[in-house]
Amino acid sequence: MMGYSYSQDEGPVMCFNAAKSWQTGWFNYKRVNMNIGGSGATDNCLEAEITGQTDYDVNLDQTVLVKMNRNSGKDLFLMYNKKTAGGINSGTLEGGNTVMIVE
Repeated sequence: MMGYSYSQDEGPVMCFNAAKSWQTGWFNYKRVNMNIGGSGATDNCLEAEITGQTDYDVNLDQTVLVKMNRNSGKDLFLMYNKKTAGGINSGTLEGGNTVMIVE
């Protein structure tokens, strides 16, 4: 088990945050690496529609997870924390239907 545990045996039903999803290899073909804090022409810029993990489809061209590499300090990870009734993220307790950025 990773992270905080709840007293419920079968819940809450929710997904890992962006950093844990990256570290565990989730959404391997739906992730983007970008650089922030640099001065290169492509640093600090990303133009993409972020798809919530509950709408993930292996057959579509989607971006689900973004890793923002910093020149100094810890990297940042971004994910749209989509909460859907009865879905894989229905028990989300924090930041439902919000773009979440974590270290």
